[in-house]
Amino acid sequence: MSKFITPDVMDKYGRIYRLGHLQLFRNTDKVRTFALQKLPGWGLTCRDIFTAPEHMAFEEYVLTEKLFDEFVGEEQYDSFDFADIFADFRQFIRAKLFRDRLETIPAFRWKEGKVYGLSVNGESGNDVEYLYLHLQKRKMKFTPGLENEDSFMIIPNEFVKDHELTQDEARQYMMPDSSYEKTNSQGIMYLVRKLLRMDMKSTLVKLYPYFQLLKGKRLVSKWGVNAKGNWRLYN
Repeated sequence: MSKFITPDVMDKYGRIYRLGHLQLFRNTDKVRTFALQKLPGWGLTCRDIFTAPEHMAFEEYVLTEKLFDEFVGEEQYDSFDFADIFADFRQFIRAKLFRDRLETIPAFRWKEGKVYGLSVNGESGNDVEYLYLHLQKRKMKFTPGLENEDSFMIIPNEFVKDHELTQDEARQYMMPDSSYEKTNSQGIMYLVRKLLRMDMKSTLVKLYPYFQLLKGKRLVSKWGVNAKGNWRLYN
């Protein structure tokens, strides 16, 4: 990690990176305790969240995205040194923040503790090193024995033995797959399928936050789930 997070970065910034899969905070009393307060305008504390039966994305979104800058005031380091991959597509499309697309990467190589994005033309000299690779909501196959190797490749959607990536392979791995997108998209149809799989009671309990999400909001603002599993407004 020292290649990306240098001593100068650690000295200057109170928080390094801002997404849920990796955030580093300066170890101060203010940082350690601000989430325990009932913060003005929100009303939720960690106690409310940790006793709720539902996943509320509070610490990943509300605390870190909405409240950290306002209540802690530390300077933020926002470099996108990692490869965060969209779950909606079979090919590896690197994401920036929540929905912005960056480049499409045909495959990755893990070698001796480092992760590289492989170039489209298969030339190893053009590989790009990333801090880490984040694959989410994606079923991956695994070739037995890779745990004993010094290197392996990561292709859609499989961990395989390391080899030289050809241009034909790269083109194949970058091809869109419409059937995969229909099944795995996290958009409107994803919410519809999820609601249809719920029973009536669960649907009624969860209907409000999904309508909020359809309107472009996240699942949690001032709303939370009480101990009975019912949504209510926290004051």
